[in-house]
Amino acid sequence: MTVKAKEFIERMKKQIGTQKRVLEVGSKDFAGSIRDLFTDSDEYIGIDMLEGSGINRGDVDIVMNAHDIREIFRPESFDCVLCCETLEHDKKFWITVENIRWAVKRGGWLIITVPGTHTPNHDLRNTYYDYWRFMEDGVRSFFEGFEKVLIEKFYADNNEADEYPDGWVGAGRKPL
Repeated sequence: MTVKAKEFIERMKKQIGTQKRVLEVGSKDFAGSIRDLFTDSDEYIGIDMLEGSGINRGDVDIVMNAHDIREIFRPESFDCVLCCETLEHDKKFWITVENIRWAVKRGGWLIITVPGTHTPNHDLRNTYYDYWRFMEDGVRSFFEGFEKVLIEKFYADNNEADEYPDGWVGAGRKPL
């Protein structure tokens, strides 16, 4: 988890308040968890393709591919769905995006963070491969039909004059 992405999620959490039921897609703790930001939630479910490890050891509740969300959960069953620093490792990320949009309740929130074009390759062979980088229009497409959409770019070295950011963060609310 990049520092900038976690800062964005912290800001969004303050804005959206307590979320009863939360799903985190790609919850394995490689570089810091966001689970601790949602301790006021009634239920927090972390899914990942690999078993948990990291600082928390409880970072992955269900080992599964996000492509199978519809087989495990009901439609519109989460108040908040988080997908952070994950889609670049998903060979068919568009399936995951469709599924997480499906899982968000009406009036619920979707929060996504992804690497931009300047993020170096960070594949972890035999665990996660690194397939994709994203641009603003791609990130905006994740939130089509959502309201209160906020998209921000960030730079690891604060070189905001550079045309190509290191990452994108976004959030949006599914209409009632």
